[in-house]
Amino acid sequence: MKNRRKIFLIIFVLYTIVVVLLSILPSYIFRKLPYMGTFSFSDKIAHVLMYLVYMLVSCSMFYYHSFKRIIVLGILYTIFIGVLMEFCQLMIKGAGRTGSFADIVANTIGTIIGALVVHAVLKKLANGNQLIIKD
Repeated sequence: MKNRRKIFLIIFVLYTIVVVLLSILPSYIFRKLPYMGTFSFSDKIAHVLMYLVYMLVSCSMFYYHSFKRIIVLGILYTIFIGVLMEFCQLMIKGAGRTGSFADIVANTIGTIIGALVVHAVLKKLANGNQLIIKD
């Protein structure tokens, strides 16, 4: 049990570092990537996917809580980080970063999709009696 918790913690910390770095690194780095244009829909898809995965990783940190608490804590934490990163982008001068409400919405959509995935997985595990869920 302790080994599983350590593994979840390591994954959580590493993914948090990835999210923070992708959020605060200068924007010119990403313009050189082949999939990014000046402003494209792919940016919002990247936000959705990044926060969907972040929701899954965040929920793994709360696996020892009740079913509802896992989802609520995961949503609150992930949305908080998404808003915080956009606020930090507003504070970064000279890096070509701008926080945007559209990015917050994309982050939140990813979080909600991740919550639906977590909900479905936990229900499936509970129905198979592989997991005890306290509602």
